[in-house]
Amino acid sequence: MPPETASPQHVHRFPAVAVNCFTGSLAQLLNRRGTPVNESRMLELGEGYLFRCGLDEWGYPEYTFAVQDVGLLGCTRLGARMESAPIDGPDGLDQLARLCRSNGGAVVWVNTSRLTHDVFYSQNPAYLHALLVTAVSEDGHQIQIHDPLVVNRERYGCETWVDAEAFRVALTDQVRTETYNHMGLAHSISDVPAALQQTTATQTLVALLRQSER
Repeated sequence: MPPETASPQHVHRFPAVAVNCFTGSLAQLLNRRGTPVNESRMLELGEGYLFRCGLDEWGYPEYTFAVQDVGLLGCTRLGARMESAPIDGPDGLDQLARLCRSNGGAVVWVNTSRLTHDVFYSQNPAYLHALLVTAVSEDGHQIQIHDPLVVNRERYGCETWVDAEAFRVALTDQVRTETYNHMGLAHSISDVPAALQQTTATQTLVALLRQSER
């Protein structure tokens, strides 16, 4: 039986391919911009295999990494030009609409307890989660999202339209238990390379070695 959703007739669900919600959203945005990329390559170039101690959403220690820095650095090293815009003001949804029109979408951080497209989020402790906003309706009442990674009993991703005002709350209600607070900014790609910069095996090994020595 498929996982329960808040409005199953409007939610398109698919097997999860993302490793991480933030880098998975950036990879999806690059793919939509016509520049296919493997998320693992972004992690390599962004030095995503350098782990540190942190706390998970339940307050237990875990190994983690600076995922936002990793994703943005990985995209830059792939040749993409990144643009970040504030969305925590009264014109936040207008900013999202602009980024969707000009840059094909934007990656944002949200409070999962405020998401409405899957009851998994409302039934579990709040945590910081990234997803891709792909469109804002002309009247501004609906937001189209691509959620690359729902970590339920069975991992999956989904796409759907959500109420804009409810989504505004998810964008602005800070998750108090998080070690890092990345909310308040939308990250998009203003320009993509005609072809991805090629990385040799030696360059990849050098990047991994540099991380292991820190």
